[in-house]
Amino acid sequence: MVRFSTRDKLEEARYFLEQFGETITKPKKNRFYLSAFLHAWRSVIDIMLYDFAEYYGLYNFKNPNARAHNKFSSVTTFANYISETARNQKKNQAVEFIEWWFGKLLEVWKSELSEMRKQVTHIGRLKLPEFVQETSTRSFSLQNYIYAKEFEKEIAVTIEACQKGYSLIESIVNEAKEKFNVKLSARNA
Repeated sequence: MVRFSTRDKLEEARYFLEQFGETITKPKKNRFYLSAFLHAWRSVIDIMLYDFAEYYGLYNFKNPNARAHNKFSSVTTFANYISETARNQKKNQAVEFIEWWFGKLLEVWKSELSEMRKQVTHIGRLKLPEFVQETSTRSFSLQNYIYAKEFEKEIAVTIEACQKGYSLIESIVNEAKEKFNVKLSARNA
């Protein structure tokens, strides 16, 4: 029996996206939730690969000697390894899945969120606008009003990009379920 984790990771991404949207006036929390969302979002397709590798019997993650999956320098190296294994074992549906998966991975890499994730993860320089309120309500000026409107617009654009990226990864998960006739949560035979 295989315990799929794909939907769990998708739910995690959804949770962090919701938290991100709810913390727009708290810059530190907002950045943390965005980072967590981007990490979970990008991990969904990787987790799917590992789930299917185990489902098709291409790799045994439970075997302590099989922990050599750490030897793979990237998820694509691992995908190439299990693709070769599937071909050698003549597991045609597994080969079809991996070819499909590579196409979906390209879609994820080309998405706007992929670049945003690189900024957050590897460069650490994604700058979200910060909502700043004056201490005195009497000093709220036209300049503050304009800044607040710009802030709202920038955050709305960021949230929209995140929602679009989430929809992309959710549609990939749903397509995998339909195309390969496999539940991606709970226990599967």
